[in-house]
Amino acid sequence: MARGLAYLHQTLPLFHRPPHGDLKSSNVLVVFPGPGGRGGGGGDAAPVAKLTDHGFHPLLPHHAHRLAAAKCPELARGRRRLSSRADVFCLGLVLLEVVTGKVPVDEDGDLAEWARLALSHEWSTDILDVELVADRGRHGDMLRLTEVALLCAAVDPERRPKAHDVVRMIDDIAAGSAAAAGDGEATAGRELALR
Repeated sequence: MARGLAYLHQTLPLFHRPPHGDLKSSNVLVVFPGPGGRGGGGGDAAPVAKLTDHGFHPLLPHHAHRLAAAKCPELARGRRRLSSRADVFCLGLVLLEVVTGKVPVDEDGDLAEWARLALSHEWSTDILDVELVADRGRHGDMLRLTEVALLCAAVDPERRPKAHDVVRMIDDIAAGSAAAAGDGEATAGRELALR
């Protein structure tokens, strides 16, 4: 996901770089490449995350409140226009959703704030998804990924990293995990977060 977002923010021509605007877990498709590198299942290749619904916000001027980016603090207060920093905020929420297993729903409050509170009270493993808790060897990696997600979900948009910096941070987590495991392979969850 992070690699895809960095691609959208950096690689496209400058005149055609609208922010994604609606980055959320339901707009991420996971493709399991086949033996020949094409989709279709099977094979040993890592799953690939594909971003969908990119750049629709200019087409929905009166429905912008329905986009995932509308949850960004600066947009919720009506102070800013949609930007790549709003996309990074949304990426942080998706990463938190992956790590915690919780969906960021308005009725439940702010997922990022809940995670910040849990980490500040040293309830760190309490925020991890039940399936992740079972694999104690991955706790450190998942907590570091949570920290990256919280950097992305900073209230102040100027404090959020750029998408390419998020890719580097996730790569660093994966490299540390691979070195510790001694097998040079990153987990599929981190690979999906990067793509």
